[in-house]
Amino acid sequence: QGDLSTSEEMLDSNGFLISNKRYDAIIGTSSACIAHFKEHIKTRNSYQTPILDVVSFLATQDWSSIQFNCKPIRIGIHEVCSSRNLLKDSGSINKLLNQFDWIDKQSLDGNSHCCGAGGTHMIKNPEQTVLLRQSRIEQIKREKIDTVVSQNLSCTLNLLEGLKDEQLDTEVIHPVTLLANAVLEQ
Repeated sequence: QGDLSTSEEMLDSNGFLISNKRYDAIIGTSSACIAHFKEHIKTRNSYQTPILDVVSFLATQDWSSIQFNCKPIRIGIHEVCSSRNLLKDSGSINKLLNQFDWIDKQSLDGNSHCCGAGGTHMIKNPEQTVLLRQSRIEQIKREKIDTVVSQNLSCTLNLLEGLKDEQLDTEVIHPVTLLANAVLEQ
């Protein structure tokens, strides 16, 4: 619902790159963007290059040599619809975070359905968006979750708005940011 002609040009440009060069993988930071990209590039992906969300990629990596110097943290996992429904990948975020003993994690209530942010939904249906995210906000408040991880920017903005409405200072960040911050604390 943005600049469709520029989007098509970019998809064509990336499609050309993928069809003319062999890559080990194409990795992106947003599950929704990766899902869109995969769908529109599949006919040009002549080398069958894996196209992955960064969390899926990182979940398969060996983290044993990475030193983390951080205090234990209580994480709420917000599983985004684009990962679950479009990428068919609902387990990678848990698989990734299971590798770190300093993370106390739990899934947020309502992860089986939309948080209300999808696409332009939160702009076009603000009242419904508030209702859809509320179970997650209540759980964050009730269980005193320190940080929420989410792989989608619109979901992050939606959850931050709900937390702000409740005057909670819980952080909502991408899982990669969580890990990068933990490495940088050394």
